[in-house]
Amino acid sequence: MGIACSRACLAPSYNYDLVDFSVTSAYIWTLWTDANNETQILKKNPWGGEGCKNPPGLSQCGSWKPPQRTECALTDPFLDPREIYLRELFHANRFLHIPCGRHLGDQVESRLTSDLTEEEVTQITIEAWATFYSHTLQYHQVGHKPVGVIGVGADHLVGIVRKQVVSWVRPMDALEVVALAPVESLNVASLDGVLSEDTVVSTAVVALAKPLHLVRQMVPSEVAAAFTLDLYHLQPPDQVGNSITTSLLADNATLATSLAQQLASVSGLVPGLWAYLHALQLDMGMPDALTLENGSLCVPETLSGVLCGHAGAAIVSAVVAQIAKGRLELCRDLLLLQQVALQLGHQCRLTPEASAQLRSTLLPKTTLLTQAYFALLHVSTTAAIHPSQGTVEVAKRQLAALSLNDGPSGIQMPPNPGRPATVLELYFLGSGGDQARSLIAPSVGGASEGASSNVDGGWAQLLMPLSTTLAQLAWPISRCLMLVEWLVWGGQHGAVQEYVRLLQPWCEWNSCSRKFLLGVALLNQGEATKAAQLLVAAMEGVVTEDYLGVKVAGGAVDTPADQLRVMYCLRVIRLLEQSGQPALALQVAQEGVAMASCDHPSMSALYSVIFKHHLELQHHDEAFTALLACPDQHRRRNCLRQLIVSLHERKCLTTLVNYQYGSLEADVINILESRARSADILVNNYYDLLYAFHISKHNYKKAASVMYECALRLNIEGVGEKGLQQQAKCYLACLNCLRHIPPQQAWIIKPLPKSGEDEGDQEMAHRKSNSISPKRSSDGESVAPPLSRRRPQVKVLELPHIEREYELVHARLKIVKTQPDATASGFSLRQYDLQDFLNNPLLLSFKD
Repeated sequence: MGIACSRACLAPSYNYDLVDFSVTSAYIWTLWTDANNETQILKKNPWGGEGCKNPPGLSQCGSWKPPQRTECALTDPFLDPREIYLRELFHANRFLHIPCGRHLGDQVESRLTSDLTEEEVTQITIEAWATFYSHTLQYHQVGHKPVGVIGVGADHLVGIVRKQVVSWVRPMDALEVVALAPVESLNVASLDGVLSEDTVVSTAVVALAKPLHLVRQMVPSEVAAAFTLDLYHLQPPDQVGNSITTSLLADNATLATSLAQQLASVSGLVPGLWAYLHALQLDMGMPDALTLENGSLCVPETLSGVLCGHAGAAIVSAVVAQIAKGRLELCRDLLLLQQVALQLGHQCRLTPEASAQLRSTLLPKTTLLTQAYFALLHVSTTAAIHPSQGTVEVAKRQLAALSLNDGPSGIQMPPNPGRPATVLELYFLGSGGDQARSLIAPSVGGASEGASSNVDGGWAQLLMPLSTTLAQLAWPISRCLMLVEWLVWGGQHGAVQEYVRLLQPWCEWNSCSRKFLLGVALLNQGEATKAAQLLVAAMEGVVTEDYLGVKVAGGAVDTPADQLRVMYCLRVIRLLEQSGQPALALQVAQEGVAMASCDHPSMSALYSVIFKHHLELQHHDEAFTALLACPDQHRRRNCLRQLIVSLHERKCLTTLVNYQYGSLEADVINILESRARSADILVNNYYDLLYAFHISKHNYKKAASVMYECALRLNIEGVGEKGLQQQAKCYLACLNCLRHIPPQQAWIIKPLPKSGEDEGDQEMAHRKSNSISPKRSSDGESVAPPLSRRRPQVKVLELPHIEREYELVHARLKIVKTQPDATASGFSLRQYDLQDFLNNPLLLSFKD
């Protein structure tokens, strides 16, 4: 079977050398090299038909090639030159894995001798690093030499195959067209109303492209690097731009004349600049709109697998970095151009109204966008670290302490260790990818099954929306905090610290929320004191920022401000407690008490926290003060029990007894009595503490009762001679207390068993019940005897009774001293037992 071929179109080429070509369903893609050995990729739509707007020849695609300097600019005076070289060499996605690192050490060692001075050693080291950087750059350039072009028609996917990597061709937005396309090819029709629907404004935009290109060409690479470095060191962009403009105009009069003529020829300078600035706003002038509704994710099945792998995430993050870098340079050029217009003034035919508008509105707006794009570029090029399992577990516990359940499920590091991933790439691999797909679903038609979908368009229709949406999620001028929040819980604490530092001087959006997240990051880095200061400082934003008031504090839209602050304090306290920082948790609780009203329902929780941590830190007086201030009776009683137990364990009995408890005195007595009766008397004798407490209050009768009860327990639980000695001391203390009160009041009530009967009565009742036949019903079944209605007998003990018991214990102690095998504990005090004991021959032989 034969194949017939027919010519579809004729596309004259440039004076280039053809390397490779590929045919897709939409275009013919060709790869060329020019006379300077630069790569050019051209395309042609041969099936456009008569109505096609494409030019008859091959259309040139914009080429994004970041300038590679043959020398590394040592412009940062605050860094060691070696650190600058290392930062350039290991910058994320700048160079491939370097296999020749060993040659650097060999080269330095071969030139070093023992007779060199320190300055000479430093100079040799810098020269070695410069040579090494130059060789690395050459190696990189050889590895990026193109060898072919591939295209997949259905996905509109085109890639340039190089020796070591593959470069992908993507669509450009309007601003990239203005920045990269030749000035001669720009016209109002080519922009097609993208930047503005107004023809006058579009004309001004095209006219401004020429002076912008001239400014970019006249800015040396060293000056551009210094501008970026000044932004890194938080210098105001407008001031830096003013100094650069002054220097350029003073050194080059021809440049000043050319720029003045070009600006004078622009009709509508201010509207044209406004069009550029409006197009540069990733938030589209609505910073509060860049967020998910109710934080919910709804990713259609048609989009769930789009660019979800490591390669797709790397491409998307690289596109965001390209967008940020290109727009940062455009912001810099706009900044310089406005400074030129202000400095040249009348030569540019700038009216006073336009000059005032430039100074008051356009220049500050350009400065703001410059800082925002620099922060976006930084986060899109910052290398990520692989968090340890311990860091992940700590993040989970912190999320639980803050009652947050939307932390990252895991960190997916790329499989190629030679290419470090950026934090933005990891964010896209994590929750950021699903968030971006959910946001673009309505625009690409994937929100519903019945909608007409553009998903089949593949690469051209999905890459740029995903990249733009990811850039919007990372855009500082918005209410969206998803990126920073993910970085904190994903273990990228260094990146969070640097990102917040870049935003702190100028970004007013989410400033308090960023302080909170930075505080969490510093807490995980061991900077607990700084973290606590930031967490407290962030409290002022709980009313104005939803992230702090709703998500962190757990409040609602209508929650009062005082309640929100207290709720926030309690969450922060839990976070600090979970991190093992009780002193800092105490400070936060004190801040919460200082700002909350006295009748706030959560004040008792704050006072409980203050009491708890003061007690842990052994600040007993402060803990007692917080206990008294706690308005909740139940919490106050619990704190009182903890205070008593802690002071007793720490042997701070004098402190415990001397406190003025006021209305809590009855609770103190009840707690001490409960602890005394439940604790092992041989290990923790609370009776002595209770006795001292009653003596300090001059309540001698209760003190005597306490000592008598202690003597009864020692009679049963005491062991050996020591137990009898303690029992005798208790009787003596009891007698001493009763002799300090009037004789008519010198009596106590004998403690009764739990059943209300003494041991003899219980035994007698048991014997009696066994000797009587059980009652039976008419059916012959046994009937339980009725419960006894006899009230327990209260026994009053006076001084003679207690003295006789003491004499008995004293006698037993004498026997034990001579007869160690004699019974020393568990002795009954019933009448017949007393008779048997007193008739002991050993006892009769003693003489007083």
